[in-house]
Amino acid sequence: SPRVNIGSTNYLVQRDPQGRWGTLGVAGTTLNTGVLTMAVSPSGTLFFAGGFGSAGGTLARDIAMYLPTTQRFGTLTGGTLNGAVNAIVFSPAGTLYIGGEFTTVAGTAKQRVAQWNGAYGTLTGGGGGTPNAAVQALYHTGGTLVLGGAFAILGGTAGARGIGVWVNGNYGTMGPGSCSGDVYAITSDQRQRIYFGGQFQSVNNVTAGSVAFWSADGFGTLGGGGVANGAPTTIVEAMAVAQNAILYYGGRFGTAGGGSVANIAKFNGVQSFPLARGVGTANSQVRAIVPLIDGRLLVGGV
Repeated sequence: SPRVNIGSTNYLVQRDPQGRWGTLGVAGTTLNTGVLTMAVSPSGTLFFAGGFGSAGGTLARDIAMYLPTTQRFGTLTGGTLNGAVNAIVFSPAGTLYIGGEFTTVAGTAKQRVAQWNGAYGTLTGGGGGTPNAAVQALYHTGGTLVLGGAFAILGGTAGARGIGVWVNGNYGTMGPGSCSGDVYAITSDQRQRIYFGGQFQSVNNVTAGSVAFWSADGFGTLGGGGVANGAPTTIVEAMAVAQNAILYYGGRFGTAGGGSVANIAKFNGVQSFPLARGVGTANSQVRAIVPLIDGRLLVGGV
């Protein structure tokens, strides 16, 4: 496919169906630091977030939008955040959920998680509390918002270590038991399982190796013992489920399912397996995985 050297992209780049690379915006992209997360609204507007202070020459603290039809950047009505955004996700109805390290939004306390639907709002309920540490991952499924991160208290209730939910206007735990560490990635499959990965050694006091799932039956671990036995340098940071219900997960690890592999593996619902020989080296890290409908897998990272 044709490629064009476009020089500086300032942290955002696009590629058209003909394979041509280009910047975003009629005058090019102008961000002052990197993008950590992106999502597309039901109407087709691109939302992106991170730790930047402006977009397209306009003050846009940590989160902004880009309208492909007009090729212009825009801010979210209602004010700005005071800290980095790590995760954003849309509900089917078009509400944008925002998680990160901020403690105020538009001058109002909305610690580490907020929602936006033309105006900012808090996620109330569950004792009125908010995550007591950074939110690193968000996932929306079946009317439930699943939150992952470094928190130990959610909605004023302990027992939500690393992962919890917000549903029907209330925060809650995933059920009896908890995760022993931080969560960085969340997804779900056709079996109604919610998978999560990060840096933890156990769930519900059972060895998990940085990757596990939750279902109606409670917490469960992946056959084969997860990855690298939850070593301090191990992390699972990317997860995705393909149309054939195979879970792919990646990060920085050297074993999966009992076999050696570099940083990426798969789970068929019963057992984990290395994915060929993996990608990269011991110093590499997978940060994004996207299964395509033709069976190919896109993998991005360091």
